[in-house]
Amino acid sequence: MEDFLKDTVSRYDKISEEYHKKYGYLPKSEIPYLRRFLELIDKKKPKILDTGCGTGRDLSFLENFESELYGIDLSDGMLNIAKNNLTKTSLIKGDYRHIPFRENSFDGILNIASLVHLPHNEKLNALAEFYRVLKPEGILYISIQNLLHPDRFVRALKYATPRGVLYDGRYWYFPTKYEMEFLVEKAGFEILESGGMFDNRFRVYAKKIEFTV
Repeated sequence: MEDFLKDTVSRYDKISEEYHKKYGYLPKSEIPYLRRFLELIDKKKPKILDTGCGTGRDLSFLENFESELYGIDLSDGMLNIAKNNLTKTSLIKGDYRHIPFRENSFDGILNIASLVHLPHNEKLNALAEFYRVLKPEGILYISIQNLLHPDRFVRALKYATPRGVLYDGRYWYFPTKYEMEFLVEKAGFEILESGGMFDNRFRVYAKKIEFTV
C-alpha cells in the first residue's frame, strides 16, 4: 500500500468513532440519490457492493430493501463500527482497486466520498476494477467532493502539494465534475446522469457497456 494511503487509513482508524458520530447517519437529502441508484439497477434482489463503505451509512439505508449487500474498506476502525450497525451486509477488509470477486459479479456499485482519497491515475484504476466486477448493464453511482465548491477550492489551494492535498492527516485529490466524467467514460462506462457542477458534491450515475469487436 502506498504511503499516502497508509497515512489516510491510519487517520480513519484513529477518528472512526468521532467520524461516525458526525457523518454516520444518512441525511434525508441523500435518500433520493440512493433511491435513484436502486431505480436504475431495476432488479428485484440486486447484488450491490459499497466501495469505501466506511461505518456503513449508505448500506444501513440499503438494508431496508431486498438485496444482497457487500461493503469493502481498508480501515479496521470504520469496519468495526459498520459490523456493529449492519445486520444484512457482508463486510470485507480490502483495497477496492483489487476487489476479491470474479468479473460480472454485481448489479450495482456505489462509491460515496471515497475516490477522493486516490490520485487521478489511481481513480482510473479503481474505476476499471468496478467495471470488471459489474455485470453487463450494471450501474455505478459515484458521489464525490467537488473541487469547484468555493470553500473546498480555498482549502485545496492552502494545503496543496505536487501530488494532491494533504489535510487533517489524510490525502485528497478533489476532481472537477468534467474530470470525473472523463475518467468514468475512459473506464468504459456510459454516463446516464450527472449533476452538481458547483455543489459541495457532484454525482454521476453510469452503466457498464460491453464493446463487441
